[in-house]
Amino acid sequence: MSKPFATKSMHNKPREELEAELDNLYAHIASCGLCDIPNVNVSLSQWLLDDARSQGLLMDLALDAIVIIDETGAIVSFNKSAESIFGYQRREVMGREIASVIIPPSYREQHYEGLTRYLTTGEAKIIDKRVEVTAMRANGEEFPVELTVTAFHVRDLRFFTAFIRDITERVEMEKRLRSETELVQLLHRLTSLANEASNARVAIKGFLREVCEYTGWPVGHVYLVNQEKPFAELISSRCWYLANEQQYKKFREISERMVFASGNGLPGDVYIKGEPVWIEDIKSESNFTRDRVINDLSLKTGFGLPVKIGREVVGVLEFYTPEYTEHNASFLDTLGHIGIELGRVIEREQSATQLRHLADSDALTGLPNLRVARDRLMQTVISCKRQNRQFALLFIDLDGFKTVNDSHGHEMGDTVLQIVARRISQTLRDMDSVARVGGDEFIVIVNPIESRDAVVTVAKKVIYAISKPIKSAGIESSVGASVGIAIFPDHAQQADDLLSLADRAMYQVKSHGKNSFSFIGEGMD
Repeated sequence: MSKPFATKSMHNKPREELEAELDNLYAHIASCGLCDIPNVNVSLSQWLLDDARSQGLLMDLALDAIVIIDETGAIVSFNKSAESIFGYQRREVMGREIASVIIPPSYREQHYEGLTRYLTTGEAKIIDKRVEVTAMRANGEEFPVELTVTAFHVRDLRFFTAFIRDITERVEMEKRLRSETELVQLLHRLTSLANEASNARVAIKGFLREVCEYTGWPVGHVYLVNQEKPFAELISSRCWYLANEQQYKKFREISERMVFASGNGLPGDVYIKGEPVWIEDIKSESNFTRDRVINDLSLKTGFGLPVKIGREVVGVLEFYTPEYTEHNASFLDTLGHIGIELGRVIEREQSATQLRHLADSDALTGLPNLRVARDRLMQTVISCKRQNRQFALLFIDLDGFKTVNDSHGHEMGDTVLQIVARRISQTLRDMDSVARVGGDEFIVIVNPIESRDAVVTVAKKVIYAISKPIKSAGIESSVGASVGIAIFPDHAQQADDLLSLADRAMYQVKSHGKNSFSFIGEGMD
């Protein structure tokens, strides 16, 4: 759009006439009452208003920038505050078009349109209003300002006065407050998520999504400490937030295959320090073992947060962005609290798991109890019916256990039961199961079986393992085992019937010499 054109301009007039009209301009500025002159008495104020040339002093005392332009957009007045705010000397800008001096290039077309519309139609969108816009300093730096524009006439010419206040500090403060408020809101959402999540996996995914959406970072992932290892080892939880699944597919695959020891990589570094870690430039970080893949994806910055239960680190949250981002200590410190919230969820789930284990397990041996054994037996019956398979149920009662208790005390008896439970478990295959169902009674489900001979082999191994001498606290003792056996579906097709028959078979052995085994309805072997 072309610049606005006016037939008259102050720059075309004789010096004397121009000075007289500028006197009127200064008088107009003073009369606006926007200049802050403290402790000025009535007579001095009147003197300033009466002396036209003193109005330049009045403008220079103003705390805000005051810029006056004529209807061509040319600057005709530029006060001291304008010099300070915009970085120009007055002599550098007088007569120049305001758009090229303090208006950023991206806003100049809008300025021309508004000025032309007002000059031709009288329609004004910002005249006599306070608005926030973007201005430009002499060095090209753009910054926020508060702008008020008034229009006035001097004889037959139109002029515009711009009162401009630099609001950079206020905007930055508002930005910080807004950021802090948003961060507090994030923490509230995460706390609610931690309280409401049905399990740790749901909480982890929710935490990753919330943090990535808050930061605008496209990659979030969690490593968890492998609790099955005696040493620190971090493995992928396989829980992710990826803004673009396809773009980060390779990084995901690599990360899920990698295992981190304490101090190794970002996860290991967070684990050993027990505190948040920020990496401004991944490429220059020698301890970052996935740098080749991340460089291919143009990921530049990352940070990790420890997930804690008390003082123990049980996992590490990690996040990445393709933009170089400076270390933000306060932000990282605040975000560090989310690891504690996530730790609460994991601790709660662990506690629930432990409670379920206590409810399902025998307190002395750690084996499944009778309730769980019955449930497993019923499930095995259903499964074998569907698949037309056989399985065997072994009912084991220890021989000589009462003698051990009476001779060496209950503490030794408890030790014997613990060792017997361990020996039976070690004798069985992974697909078989054992449970303690009474004081010195155990049942074993052998599933599947190929033949009667396979069951006999298992029974003999169990008896042999149990019968080996047991030494504890300088005391040696021994027990035997009477084993009764029932086969599904040959002997019965219901769980309770199988349990009853295997028990009867066990008593057959007891009545014929002990420390042996017998199938129900058959002689002792």
